[in-house]
Amino acid sequence: MKICLLLPSFLPALGGLEKAADTLASLLHAWGHEPVILTQSLRKTDKTVTRPYQIRAYARPRSATWWPGTLMTALKQERFDLIWAFQAYSQGYAAVRVGRQRNIPVVISSRGGDISDRSRYLARWLPRRRIQWALRQAQAVTVLNRHLEKRVSDLTGGTQQARLIFNGISLPTERPAHAPAPASVAQLNGKPFMLTMTRLHRFKGIDLIIEAIRQAREKGIDTPRLVIAGTGSQEEALRQQAAESGQKDTYFFVGDMSGPDKAWLLTHCLFLAQPSREGEGMPNSVLEAMSYGKPILGTSAPGIQEIVQDGVNGILAPPDDPRLLAQALKKILAANLTKMGQKAEAFARDNSWEICAQQYVALFEEILQSRNGH
Repeated sequence: MKICLLLPSFLPALGGLEKAADTLASLLHAWGHEPVILTQSLRKTDKTVTRPYQIRAYARPRSATWWPGTLMTALKQERFDLIWAFQAYSQGYAAVRVGRQRNIPVVISSRGGDISDRSRYLARWLPRRRIQWALRQAQAVTVLNRHLEKRVSDLTGGTQQARLIFNGISLPTERPAHAPAPASVAQLNGKPFMLTMTRLHRFKGIDLIIEAIRQAREKGIDTPRLVIAGTGSQEEALRQQAAESGQKDTYFFVGDMSGPDKAWLLTHCLFLAQPSREGEGMPNSVLEAMSYGKPILGTSAPGIQEIVQDGVNGILAPPDDPRLLAQALKKILAANLTKMGQKAEAFARDNSWEICAQQYVALFEEILQSRNGH
């Protein structure tokens, strides 16, 4: 199959969408298919990446108004067996327009932000209508969690039933159990710590875990240090909150981590905290931590509650409630973290990227066979 993966962005950007597309395209290529990444052109400061599959770029439109037309022009330059759009808008809308003109089936994969409650597109009349039309007309729509499954049904008046395909998990090939700590957290060598590893935006809820730690310590609970790995719009406010808590030495802001440093943090942390206020597609940081055999302290927000079983491979609290999060923190600190971690790792093994990619290939083949009358 010659498959176009139509993306809003790609490597070297390092978001969940870009990582997922790269992994899936690599597997498709290894299995004998012909994936083609179609993404917007790089900025002058971006480094180019080399992959075994083809990467094509379309020009960056001058404004959002020109997105659909730009995408449609790019899609018409090559013939594909199937177009796989990684967002409902503008990618999904443009893909369906071209697919109908050229008789090419389209699969839209929503990763959450494009159709979630916080979507800026759904708040505007024209993009909302286009999203609804594209979701209805696509040959299939896939989502990462059951909340998004319901969103697709609601947006299409029940005419499109989305397929639930979880994100895959990359299993670590090695764990630096005896390697020294990264320089930024060298003082944590041999000491217990919790880890958050996410963008520092409000909906990620890092302020909630800082407040939960403060409340827990007020009640005499001895909580470990918290390593906050990531950057984002809330970083300054979070640093100030940590300083004002009177427990500044508890928090380590280490910025974005990758490679061996990231592996060290995942290997040595007690557990990962993911206190999201709102639903997410499926947080990559949670999946990565589980692949390292780490339990999760999370909230029952969509995208987390599908993969974290309360009391089994982690502990869940209701979203946006630091008091109940403090109670959950107390509970996970008293739990058998080794046993929970084993359950988390078992979930990771059962949801590898290979299994995820096989589900997509089966869906694509089903669509193409149906169109060919088989």
